[in-house]
Amino acid sequence: MDANQPSAVKMLHHYSFMVKTDKTLPYSSVESPAEGVKAAGGRADALCSRGGRAVAIEFKAGYDSWDVRLWTEAQRGWALTYCLAAPFSTPYWVLLTLGTDQPQLTGDQYKPRRSWLVPFHAMLKAVERVSIYQNTLPYLASRGYGRAMQDRQIDAIHLFPEWELKWVSGGWTIPTDHLFYKLYISPVALPMLGVN
Repeated sequence: MDANQPSAVKMLHHYSFMVKTDKTLPYSSVESPAEGVKAAGGRADALCSRGGRAVAIEFKAGYDSWDVRLWTEAQRGWALTYCLAAPFSTPYWVLLTLGTDQPQLTGDQYKPRRSWLVPFHAMLKAVERVSIYQNTLPYLASRGYGRAMQDRQIDAIHLFPEWELKWVSGGWTIPTDHLFYKLYISPVALPMLGVN
């Protein structure tokens, strides 16, 4: 379990999502449902549903950086095979949390925890961009990182501004202008999901 999973599940429950994180989920394994692909590092950490629509979410976490190799080929392959491809067509998101300090702390001396809920293709593009230079996505590409990383602002803070979650009163929230909110939570999305 990634360090951000309990708080992420709590946030999703707040928005009335049913969240399943066990290995017995649908799409766990074509060959042997009892073993499940997750044991081999494939299936997403959670399948969430709201209003009859499923969303797969992979949880990733780090402190100063996140090793992009931890989003394994098997995990990306599972997403491409069992989520994004027909007949499933299940949206796949990555929830990344980075930082060394409490989220509410401010000031240059702190690296407050931040979370981003990123769609599959945006995360894949970021991983490819980072991999040109190194194997880790930094929280902030500051002194100590390669000059190219700093100049091109290749870090989580600059790559994912539109995907950032907000910390409010002890928990993560999804801003109303976030694409995930617009697609699955907003009152406009509810009729599309069959929810009145």
